[in-house]
Amino acid sequence: MTVAPPFVLARAIDALLRKMERAHPRLFKNLARLKPYVIHVEPSDLPHRFALKFGGDEKAFVRLLDPRDETPGDACIKGNIDVLLNLLQGRIDGDALFFTRGLVIAGDTAAVVALRNTLDREEIDLFADVTSMFGPLQKPAERALTALGRAREAARHRAAEFIDSLREDKSADAAAPAWANERDALKAELKTLQTRIAKLEVREKLAKGASQDPAHS
Repeated sequence: MTVAPPFVLARAIDALLRKMERAHPRLFKNLARLKPYVIHVEPSDLPHRFALKFGGDEKAFVRLLDPRDETPGDACIKGNIDVLLNLLQGRIDGDALFFTRGLVIAGDTAAVVALRNTLDREEIDLFADVTSMFGPLQKPAERALTALGRAREAARHRAAEFIDSLREDKSADAAAPAWANERDALKAELKTLQTRIAKLEVREKLAKGASQDPAHS
């Protein structure tokens, strides 16, 4: 979805939507019964935005938004692609995500609530819907997509570790001046103590010398 040209991605979305319409007819009938809405979906980790239109006795459809299209929808949902796909399939709690800022919703929240409630009443397995489009090649497609998913997760994990290491380095660099100041202060204090000790040793020697002097006795 990141590297596919827009026209290829648009055709793939149309094909998947037709497949889902055949696999989940009740879902599309329930969506058509709702008040008409247009919801913009903006994955934070993809260079694309999507418009989902449903309700008003019309079939729901999804279209790829032109980057120059600034026409607002009734509502907007933002989150990373994993969150959005899991939300679509009812695998995660949208309310919990909203409160933890894993999901950002703007505009008419009634539109989002209506969509979520309708989706929650349907069992959706997007992976199965996608791979079934390959027909007799479904099993190889499942294996290939699973391998790609694992490779992506491994790459994401390595990237996260690299970012964490950079943050640790920055934290160490930021703390360096404070450590340097504390070190210099300790050195100055140590030097002062050494000077005081030296003075006390001199006084002690003078006191001992005076006590041993016969004239002093």
